[in-house]
Amino acid sequence: MDEPHFVFEAMLSGWADQQSSRGLAEQTISSRERVIRRFEEFASRYPWEWLPGDLEDYTTQAKSRQQPATPSTIRGYHSIIRLFCDYLTDTRYRWTVDCEERFGTAPQQICHEWNTLAHLVDYEGRPQRRALTYDELEQLFAVADHRVETIL
Repeated sequence: MDEPHFVFEAMLSGWADQQSSRGLAEQTISSRERVIRRFEEFASRYPWEWLPGDLEDYTTQAKSRQQPATPSTIRGYHSIIRLFCDYLTDTRYRWTVDCEERFGTAPQQICHEWNTLAHLVDYEGRPQRRALTYDELEQLFAVADHRVETIL
């Protein structure tokens, strides 16, 4: 039996159960699991061995690809990894105790304010795709109403 792999799979299964009990959609749960699996593969170590530097390296790699990840995508990765680490370090789930007993080290929160992307503006996407402001919506509907009146 590959004990580290077994424990990692149990962590993912437990986290999926916890999210499901909170009413999250299966698609959300499975997409979060994929992010964690990609991060674990990138780091080449299990969650109880992860360090803040692993997240920083992962972020740098995501930003330096031929098609760099957008800030909102990177923030999403950070959020998912932070949530997973929160689950692992929550004493109600005993992962820290279990890993300490099995492997001599415990999971830690690797996401902090110095290595994660802060959300600074309401919209970060391409300007052509931004949401309309309240005033712009008012103007749009005023024009639409006027056109309806003209047609009738």
